[in-house]
Amino acid sequence: MHNYWLILLLVLFTASNSVALNTQEQQWVDAVHNTYGDRAGKRVDTWRKKMAVFHGLPERDQLTEVNRFFNQLNFVNDINLWGKKDYWATPLEFLGANAGDCEDFTIAKYFSLLELGVPDKKLRLVYVKAIELNQFHMVLAYYSTPSAEPIILDNINGQIKPASKRT
Repeated sequence: MHNYWLILLLVLFTASNSVALNTQEQQWVDAVHNTYGDRAGKRVDTWRKKMAVFHGLPERDQLTEVNRFFNQLNFVNDINLWGKKDYWATPLEFLGANAGDCEDFTIAKYFSLLELGVPDKKLRLVYVKAIELNQFHMVLAYYSTPSAEPIILDNINGQIKPASKRT
């Protein structure tokens, strides 16, 4: 098992440094760079290169890697970040700002997984109650089959677990 993770890390590192962006992706990088600065443009560049690598992974590993990638960003509520009570940022705005609230994490993960080929019927944006924060919270639920217990991708708890194992 240890060798699997070592090989995966080596593949991800090597591939993420050698993947060329297509014209649309480069336009996204440039637009975010021009709006949010150099570091923001680099985040989008990294996202696009990692997405190219994630295409070759099994679906369960895609969930893990997309969840891990976006969970590196900072949580900031909409009032402090966007000056609005509720704002759903696009993945590019989220990466540009290097921050967002739970909806922004969930939306970025959702669209990234769709792009990777995970069927829409397996993904659901779900509001739950974050007990430790005493507030409603959006997460992404993944259903391997229509009747399966969902596993949850979350920015508060980065471990992907079945819904019944979450607190």
